[in-house]
Amino acid sequence: MYFLNANKECQIYYHRPTGCRIYPVVFDLEKNKVVVDQMCPKRNEVKTEDIEVAEKVLRGLIKKIYGLNI
Repeated sequence: MYFLNANKECQIYYHRPTGCRIYPVVFDLEKNKVVVDQMCPKRNEVKTEDIEVAEKVLRGLIKKIYGLNI
């Protein structure tokens, strides 16, 4: 919400954080796996290959930030 302009367009789109780039793919800590956020209106458009790439990115970030190998 903070980065939307008057037309509700993202003002930092080309500089957005990794989490925004791979959304709606998120890591579910309780399930210990990558899932597609069911709250996302475009959740049914996510391709399997996008999920696979996002999983590698997410696992790498979790290891880098938290030191966890999950």
